[in-house]
Amino acid sequence: MEEIQEKPKKNYEKHKENIKKYREKNKQKIKEYYKQYYQDNKEKLTEQKKEYYENNKEIIAEKEKEYRKKNKEKLAEQKKEYRQNNKDKIKEQAKRYYENNKEKIVEKAKEYYENNKEKIKETEKKYRENNKEKIAERVKEYRKNNIIKKDIKNKEE
Repeated sequence: MEEIQEKPKKNYEKHKENIKKYREKNKQKIKEYYKQYYQDNKEKLTEQKKEYYENNKEIIAEKEKEYRKKNKEKLAEQKKEYRQNNKDKIKEQAKRYYENNKEKIVEKAKEYYENNKEKIKETEKKYRENNKEKIAERVKEYRKNNIIKKDIKNKEE
């Protein structure tokens, strides 16, 4: 029997270095190849992804949870940036959601109100105490805009 000889490590390192150089030199070509491969095999790859996800839900969920835990600030910053860049889109989605789920939302609000009357009163009281100037200004503005209009209507009649 022949003995299996170990290959010298320097050849392995040299080969590894050559691969790295090739990839760097042909970056665009490789990128285009992968893009074309994806287009040609989209359905097959999608099926493989779905199957993998189905078989590994718990593992994926755990990894995602760990990632979110480790990158809390980064994710918060991304969300904030997204919300700033897509205000109109988010507003439109919220409007559509409300229109499609109005009964459910109103029912939940009523239920919350019934179960938390004291808490709501306390919150309102704290708000009034902390925002006296703001409220006074809003009331003053309202009266100015609406009382003048009423006076004008009364004079016209």
